[in-house]
Amino acid sequence: MPKTFNFLLLQAAYFSLFCTSYVFLNPALAERNFTISEIGFILTFSAFLSIIFQPMVAKLINYFKIVTNKKVLISFMLISIIATIVSSLSTSLYTVTVMTIILISSLLTAQTFVYTFIFEYINSGVDINFGLTRGGGSVAFAITSLLVGIIAKNYGFSFISIVNIFLELLVLFILLSFKELKVQNIQKDEKVKNTNFNEFRKKYRKFLFFLVGVFLILATHNAFSAFLINIAKEVNRTSSFVGFSFFLAAMLELPVMSYFNYFRKKYTNYVLIYIAVISFTVKAITLLIGLVLKDSNIILLSQFMQMFGFAVYLPASVFYVNRIMDDKDKIIGQAYLGVAGTLGSIFSGYVGAKLIESFGTTYMVLSFTLISLIGTIIIIMNLEKEH
Repeated sequence: MPKTFNFLLLQAAYFSLFCTSYVFLNPALAERNFTISEIGFILTFSAFLSIIFQPMVAKLINYFKIVTNKKVLISFMLISIIATIVSSLSTSLYTVTVMTIILISSLLTAQTFVYTFIFEYINSGVDINFGLTRGGGSVAFAITSLLVGIIAKNYGFSFISIVNIFLELLVLFILLSFKELKVQNIQKDEKVKNTNFNEFRKKYRKFLFFLVGVFLILATHNAFSAFLINIAKEVNRTSSFVGFSFFLAAMLELPVMSYFNYFRKKYTNYVLIYIAVISFTVKAITLLIGLVLKDSNIILLSQFMQMFGFAVYLPASVFYVNRIMDDKDKIIGQAYLGVAGTLGSIFSGYVGAKLIESFGTTYMVLSFTLISLIGTIIIIMNLEKEH
């Protein structure tokens, strides 16, 4: 049976790929003469496609024996490899746009099924430290972002496609190293119908409100990440400050995620999510104070809340969905959780840019701090006791 280390390698490889393909997409495409509006369209349309694909693929996994999390992830990696190769060789704006949309939507959709793939093993009794595996992904992301930033500063982004293909192949080979898990899935064995959305809505009413709260707090989280360079400029700091901030936040996630199993033994996921969502808003308020006072040290201090916010929320929310839902609804529940985060990313990118353009960076941070507060209240009011 695979151990925690195998899944740590999977998450490390995947989030390194996510870093090179998604996080550095803006400067990489800009170097190929794409405009900001064209890049924005690619990111937004890719996210919308992933919103459609996530619940659709989840239902296919639930219903058909031949469709598994592993096969889905392998398929997305093969699609990503083809899209990256075609995009790197093409000089056509249209072809590069289409291939990049296919690549990004595949990676965004795959993220949900990386988690459900791991939970197949956890639910089958395999002892896996999920927090440690995800923490490994965060560290890999941090190191990759630093290395790519250093190389790109000297040589540009012409190398990024080669790195992407290498990482896509690495993820693919890691996936192939896992033997197919024989899960006795009630839905597949007994041909139980998928829970349609109306049934899901009635069955998990409070969970849908929980997703609204998740959408709001992750919109804030993503806005502050996406526009951290604008925030840094307000306090006379440069991109190096932004890079260090991301590195610090990612490194702070590791110890908390690594010991998440220990925290789960002492506290329920209900309590941990409660702590996490409050921490999201405390981080937002701290960042706002730093911006108003023009103090970069306070802004840097806000990154320490990553330890109690995102680092706790991510594993706790995945375990929470796994605990409050019936077996046949767990995969679709994880997909809806992913959709809420993706919608938050789309909302933050569009609204954040408009607020900065119209009213300035401080107003944007203030607005999203209020949004985070509303999201925190909604989540706290709709958290459910676990099964």
